[in-house]
Amino acid sequence: DGETDSTDHSLLGSVSSRLIPEKWDNQHNALTDVVLSRALAELRTEILVTSTPALTAMAAQLAPQNVVIVEEEHRSTGTRGVTAEPILLYGPRVDCIVSLTDESSEWLQAELQDAAPRLVTIPNAIPNVFRPETSGRRPLIVAAGRFVPGKRFDHLIKAFAQIAPDYPDWRLRLYGAGPQEEVYRRLAKRLGIESRLEIIPPVTDMLAEWSKASIAALSSRSEGLPLVLLEAIAAGVPVVSYDCPTGPSEIIEDGVNGRLVPTGDVTILAQALGELMGDQSKWLRMSIAAKESARRYSPEQIQKNWTELFESLLLEAKEAGTRQERISKRASEAAHKVPLEEEKSVQPPSARDVGEEKASWCVLELPELIGERVQRRNLEFGLRFLETSGINHLPLKGYDASRSVIAISSRDKDRLLKQLSMGESQGLRAEALLGTRKLTPGSWDPHRSPAVPAAFASATVVRIYHEYADPQMTVRRGDGYACDIELWQDVPDEPGMLAPPRHNRELDRIAASTFNSVSHSGNCVNLPQASDASGVPLWSEVSFPIDAVYTWVDDTDPEWRKSRDQYTIDSGRLHAESSSAARFTNRNELKYSIRSLRMFAPWIRKIFIVTAGQTPDWFVQADDAVEFVSHESLFPRKSVLPTFNSHAIETVLHRIEGLSEHFLYFNDDTILTRPQRPETYFLANGIAKFFTSPTKINYLGEDAPPHLTAGSNNRDIIRREFGIEISQGLLHTPHPHRKSVLAEMETKYQEHFDRTRSARFRSTDDISLLSSLAQYYGFATGRAVPASIAYTFVGLGREGTEDLMTRLLRGAKPDVLTLGEPNHDDPDPAHTIVLTDYFLRELVPIPTSYESDTES
Repeated sequence: DGETDSTDHSLLGSVSSRLIPEKWDNQHNALTDVVLSRALAELRTEILVTSTPALTAMAAQLAPQNVVIVEEEHRSTGTRGVTAEPILLYGPRVDCIVSLTDESSEWLQAELQDAAPRLVTIPNAIPNVFRPETSGRRPLIVAAGRFVPGKRFDHLIKAFAQIAPDYPDWRLRLYGAGPQEEVYRRLAKRLGIESRLEIIPPVTDMLAEWSKASIAALSSRSEGLPLVLLEAIAAGVPVVSYDCPTGPSEIIEDGVNGRLVPTGDVTILAQALGELMGDQSKWLRMSIAAKESARRYSPEQIQKNWTELFESLLLEAKEAGTRQERISKRASEAAHKVPLEEEKSVQPPSARDVGEEKASWCVLELPELIGERVQRRNLEFGLRFLETSGINHLPLKGYDASRSVIAISSRDKDRLLKQLSMGESQGLRAEALLGTRKLTPGSWDPHRSPAVPAAFASATVVRIYHEYADPQMTVRRGDGYACDIELWQDVPDEPGMLAPPRHNRELDRIAASTFNSVSHSGNCVNLPQASDASGVPLWSEVSFPIDAVYTWVDDTDPEWRKSRDQYTIDSGRLHAESSSAARFTNRNELKYSIRSLRMFAPWIRKIFIVTAGQTPDWFVQADDAVEFVSHESLFPRKSVLPTFNSHAIETVLHRIEGLSEHFLYFNDDTILTRPQRPETYFLANGIAKFFTSPTKINYLGEDAPPHLTAGSNNRDIIRREFGIEISQGLLHTPHPHRKSVLAEMETKYQEHFDRTRSARFRSTDDISLLSSLAQYYGFATGRAVPASIAYTFVGLGREGTEDLMTRLLRGAKPDVLTLGEPNHDDPDPAHTIVLTDYFLRELVPIPTSYESDTES
């Protein structure tokens, strides 16, 4: 065992690690294998703390058995993607995983289940140094971070632009640098606020900068436990933030020390900023609360948490011996959990017991596990539970699309907890929240443990739900579709008034006497001004019908293929894109896209599927909610058929008989991935929204692919008609449209419509009506507005696609994703087929009634 020389080091450093795959951590190689293996084997310590998942994997394999292993997880585990694999594989072989946020701990619990080691949440500390505090006198909003797409500072700029005219003294200051800087400057100029946007290079000491701010803002897609927010609240700066995974909700108590708004909703972000900009008394209350909330991140408190954890782990190690013995003990305890008793009096409707293994779950058939139905079950149970408990209550509308809200007086909190502790409903779970922040990971099962957990003493919201699953336990529904019972508090300066513990969409004050009123049906308070009680929609809620329209083709149909091949020959020279097989590839995406509509947009009135007279093999039978429409019934001139041009088909979809005024145009490769509201796509007054892409509409000449020349043709039309240049394409999302606008355009641009319809294949003379032109025409005529949506493009047959799919299945999901066919030859088409099919089955696992029994 002599010392290795520099040549050996260089050679080993160039060889891949045999212990840590590069996809887990590309910092490892054969040299680190040698050095770390030796160091870990010779380790003489009681506790080893690892700082990355890859190091945890090495420690679990190589550290001595008497060493206690603790991973300190610095990032949001659920959004790590493939780099989380070491935790999932080796986490059960360590003693403890410490996460920065409860959300990460809960994600690990859900993934590892009974194999999980001890899971603990300990946030980062705020350094105990002198820090100046804000006076709130400067009209300044501050945000800081790298100028990259994930930080979404463009959302913040757009939000500020919406309210800037009302607050002419206010400025927005961004600290940072990165590739998006020029994008931000151009956006501010386009929105007319370039003189009020300040972009400052990164500074070494942000402490002094926070004291200059009156409001801190965060608009990221995801965060760990953002240090910028910790620094801001320590300086007494209230924070307005997207409620993104995973950190902001751990720091911000909505309405107390800041505002949490739905991720990606620029309009509500603007409203929340304006709320603090225009109300000095509210700002002052939140500033004081921000400084107070920073105390739990003090070095003394965080050190105390770590010390108590280490002492507890050492005591456990002393009692249980080696690490393997501790793992075996955990497994044994998990295997001998006492099954729950039979259900008692208050039961969730139409649910039956599971077997011994999963006795706490209530079994439903797959169609009943659609989120809206589970949400309704939990709401109905909550209303019935409060009714039988004699607690007056008022249903309200919150911001979460998948959870229900009921308000009660905080004076009834003790009665609520007492009734819950009786444990009369098997499978019922309860969680304690302070505003929007969960107070503990996991949940309380009153049926098994009647004692009310201590965390509920501080709760201002009690979340209740039943855990539902299908018989095979493939689809599970838990707190994501819960019923939140809000405890409305007395307002110190407003006698007789109650205030909510967090923001909702309806009320911020209720007379305390309301909950003593006899003007109610049973115990459910009926207020004329509360829309849930009166049945009248809110001003911002869409109440008109919305349809969905798909275009679809079966490229495996031999007759269709024969016809396409013949017309390809007859058409002479075509651009390669026009007849590319990738444009017609059918991977059964339509099946999964329709599933996603049923799961996440149940408000869709009817689905129309426009085809060349084809029907999918898996489709059983249409009904009043789904209708197939042939090209022949839509094209005014039958001589242009058959057509293989999606641009041409777009020009006739508004002619569908029975189509509602408002509809969403879907390509079959577009999939919804989380609950949607119609307000994502339309304003309540009927105005349609559209979602711009960073991709530009360029003038590339006649040799450019037809989808690009169609964009430039659109640009020409809008410039000539309205005297404005359109420069951005649109995201490949569901496209909201109004039938009357399209009919008006057909009359005005008949020549363009006819020319596009006459082209059997995509051509350089086409317009792209539904994926660009109509949106900008609607904008120019006051009937469409730009908006934002959480979107992901999944390119098939590309490097990194499998990792992206893994992240989407395990972590936070966008509103919508699109599957893109390979731009070039797929190196492994068979693998792409298998991978895509698996991904879609896992992503949207609940079949519709339109699928044959052999399909799943």
